[in-house]
Amino acid sequence: MDIVNLPGVAATRRPEPPDQLQRGAKLPRTSTSSKRSTGLQYLRFCMVGVSNAVVDLAALNLLLLLYPTRSDLTLLVYNTVAVMLAILNSYLWNTRWTFHDQVTNSRRERALFVAQAILNIAINNVVLVVMTDLLPTQAGGWSILTTNLAKLAAMFTASSTSFLLLHTFVFRARAS
Repeated sequence: MDIVNLPGVAATRRPEPPDQLQRGAKLPRTSTSSKRSTGLQYLRFCMVGVSNAVVDLAALNLLLLLYPTRSDLTLLVYNTVAVMLAILNSYLWNTRWTFHDQVTNSRRERALFVAQAILNIAINNVVLVVMTDLLPTQAGGWSILTTNLAKLAAMFTASSTSFLLLHTFVFRARAS
């Protein structure tokens, strides 16, 4: 006699899962799981952001070290190159890790990513210029310390905007 057919004990079977819950299908998000998922996504985005910051600051400081300048225009060129490298890093990590379950690789998605990247560069450059003008200078020009403090403010402002755009428009969760 097996355990399923014991006298007086009704055999209970697990109900078959609905079609939508078959292998590989995702459960619909509840409010709690959606908040948790967004929190995890934001944590991953921040971790990617740290690597972006390393790429961005390293590239900018390397350019300033190799080719020192006091020109605002040259600083903007250096910053743009550094931000573009960080955006490339961001795209690779965010599409493969942070937003991996929402990425479609569609033309629309790529176009929106490029649009937010251009806005990111613009915000980064504007904040950098404004902050270098507001921070104290040395002997008529800004120093590496001043530039890096301004750069940190620019990165924070641009990356916060970037997360909102990526999460809300570019890699938004699709309705099931």
